[in-house]
Amino acid sequence: MKIICALALVTLLSFAQDSASRSGRVIDPGGGVVPGATIVVRTVGTGAAREIQTGADGTYRVDSLPAGQYTIQA
Repeated sequence: MKIICALALVTLLSFAQDSASRSGRVIDPGGGVVPGATIVVRTVGTGAAREIQTGADGTYRVDSLPAGQYTIQA
């Protein structure tokens, strides 16, 4: 099964907080959700990465991200 891979450059701005979260959903070309997909959130400046898995409904959420620029890839 071919998976649509989303690559997003996300800038997290910190005004009154020092961390943020990102969430999304992974879907296949037919529009179906992809449970258990690996999501990699990588800091642009340092290359540090965090991996998580999508839930049964294809969604993911990454909390406690320090302010900065990130790529998110499935």
